[in-house]
Formats: sequence, structure tokens, C-alpha cells
Amino acid sequence: MDRQSIKKQLEIEHALIDNIVASLRSALDWKTEPSNASRKLSTLRFVAETFHRHLERLMAIHEYDGYMSCVVQLSPHLAPAVEVLKHDHAQLREEIIRVATRLERAPAEDPAAVENLSDSLQAVLATYDKHNEMEAELLQESFLRDVGGPG
Repeated sequence: MDRQSIKKQLEIEHALIDNIVASLRSALDWKTEPSNASRKLSTLRFVAETFHRHLERLMAIHEYDGYMSCVVQLSPHLAPAVEVLKHDHAQLREEIIRVATRLERAPAEDPAAVENLSDSLQAVLATYDKHNEMEAELLQESFLRDVGGPG
């Protein structure tokens, strides 16, 4: 895939997941009465599953048909950084699966469990944000670096 196609697909996919992340953050910020914890839990389950599905899609695109192979081709010295990001993908997958499983098993009538899960989801989002920053730095270094030549 050429760089322009990769760039356009990444723009679209990241815009989609940014909207999902904003929705998840909105659900996490929802202050409910203890008697309404089941409503918040239902919303968190739905939006977290949406986030999980799109995150899997995005990471698969990165790993198999996206920027990672292009970065290594353009800048072989960045291969170790790409491997670190792939490792981060595996960790993110484990984290979101662990939290999603806990969300599905959480008792709807337990407000403390809902708040604990909210904290866990916040931690997943913090990990995701940090990972995105590292990816952006790698892309800038690889795609925007001046490789010299005439001009």
C-alpha cells in the first residue's frame, strides 16, 4: 500500500476511534446514583465493546496492512521501535479483554464494582493515549524526516 493510501486510511480509522473514545470518556464521567449503577454499567459495556472491536481493527491494520511495514521499509533503523509498538498492541489487547470480561461479569446492582471498572477503563484509555503518542512520534520520524538529496 502506498504512503498516501495508508495516511488516508489511518486518518479515517483514527477519527472513528477518537469518537468512540470520546463516547467512552463521556460514559465514564457519568455520575449516577447508586440505584442507577445498572444503567451506567450497561452503557459502559456497550461502548467498551465498541472500543475493543475498533481497537482490534485498528491494530490489525497497523500491523498487517498499514504503517508498520512501511516504516521499516523507509527507515530500517526504526524496526526496534516498531517491535515495541507491536508489543504494546499485545498488552493493550490483554488489558481491554481483561476489563471487558470483568464488565460482563459485574453485578449490575453493585455501584462499587461499577466505579472500580470505571477506574480500570480509565487506565486502559491512559495506556491507549500513551501508545498513540508513541505511534505519532514514530510516524513523524519516519514519514516526515528529511532524507536529504537535491533541493
